[in-house]
Amino acid sequence: EGGELLGEALAASSGGESKNAVLTVEKRVDALPEIERPAILDFAAALADRGQLALDAERIRRRIIRELPRGNEAPSALLTLARSLTERGEAVDEAKTWLEKLIIEYPRSALVPQARQELDRLQGRIPRS
Repeated sequence: EGGELLGEALAASSGGESKNAVLTVEKRVDALPEIERPAILDFAAALADRGQLALDAERIRRRIIRELPRGNEAPSALLTLARSLTERGEAVDEAKTWLEKLIIEYPRSALVPQARQELDRLQGRIPRS
């Protein structure tokens, strides 16, 4: 089921229908087993990024964080969401919150050093490179 949905989304995205592909995945993902959902949603967020649909990607990552925090994709969703918010120059305080959440709730994640560096930069402790 999940593989079929991914295939459909990828085909639609390749045909220039990124927005429709992302929305289709979001609508149909709840019918999949919970264990498959984080990876499928992460794929949809990546499709949204590739289609320059930043707000859609952010919405999907928030959904992963909120609904599927035990999935392996949650730390990545937190870091990527924080970066997206700061790249657009919006919601820097929200970005800091997501980075702190990653550091505190996923201390064994390989992404913690990156989150710490991003947080230090946002707090003015290190200059932007």
